[in-house]
Amino acid sequence: MTDNAPIKESFGGDVVKSERRTLVEAMRVCLVEKYACFNGRASRSEYWYFSLGAFLLIIAVTIVGAILAAVAGKAGGILMGILMAVTFFGLIVPSLAVQARRLHDINMTGWLVLAGIALNVLAGLGTIFYIVIGVLPPVDVGNQYND
Repeated sequence: MTDNAPIKESFGGDVVKSERRTLVEAMRVCLVEKYACFNGRASRSEYWYFSLGAFLLIIAVTIVGAILAAVAGKAGGILMGILMAVTFFGLIVPSLAVQARRLHDINMTGWLVLAGIALNVLAGLGTIFYIVIGVLPPVDVGNQYND
């Protein structure tokens, strides 16, 4: 039986639980296997570990870029800018995808990701939205987004 196979409960409903992930697994799944996949579900661990991994990746690229800028001067600064841009733009799609899959895990439409973006742009409240979707428990019974 696969990890996402329905389990028959005593009440007769199907329960499909989202998988728990480690930091490495979450990064692999979000950056390789489901880079632009907006279907299915993402567990809380996948969502939070990907967020942590993306943050750590940005910190690492910033440190490497700062070292390059210090050592190579203007050319290093340009290279730092390129590295930062590639990292930032490379993380946009998987970040939106994991947010949409996390919304599916709590049985909500992935289009609400746009609400988070709007809250962030208009009032700077997007962080609250992302925390809320990250801590809400999954809906395992009757979830319309089961794989």
